[in-house]
Amino acid sequence: MQRTILIVEDEDILREIMKDYLLNEGYNVLEAIDGKEALSIFEEHEVHLIILDIMLPELDGWTVCRRIRKKSNVTIIMLTARVDEDDRTINSHIRNLRHKLGQKAACIVTVVRAGYKFEGQV
Repeated sequence: MQRTILIVEDEDILREIMKDYLLNEGYNVLEAIDGKEALSIFEEHEVHLIILDIMLPELDGWTVCRRIRKKSNVTIIMLTARVDEDDRTINSHIRNLRHKLGQKAACIVTVVRAGYKFEGQV
């Protein structure tokens, strides 16, 4: 069964990079450029994972996440460009993970795989 990932990102280049890596790994990819479109796509398709930008036009990522959580427990990976103290701590952990993995692409694919539970397996 092919898994479907919804990428919600308003920056075209970032969305395309993630899409290309995930398609190359065999995932079905859906795309949205704003929060309203993301909710519409989520309602119309079976989505197994969402990669969700926080700062979006129309509805922000937090609002989209809250609305989806009312209906589903789908895995959601939140993306952010914010830079407060908490964000710097999170970014430090991400940099460490990327260093251990050795490749940016591997990081995306590894995080995506870690978010899935295939018939009880992680």
